[in-house]
Amino acid sequence: RAAKQTDAYKMSPAYQLENALKTFMADSGYNDIFIPAMCSLSETYRAYRQKLLEANAKFLQMYPQPESDKK
Repeated sequence: RAAKQTDAYKMSPAYQLENALKTFMADSGYNDIFIPAMCSLSETYRAYRQKLLEANAKFLQMYPQPESDKK
């Protein structure tokens, strides 16, 4: 996490890709439209996503994000 705060990281292609993906997902409706649609169309995807959300919650309990990373 500390590495993501460095100027070197913020000038890297990884940082640029991360920001481009965040922008794309927000602008295209990926999270708000596509993911809910997939959940309603596919029981398998819905179960997969539920397990993914549970794993993420456990991960965040073990490794909480600093406020600066919660954009």
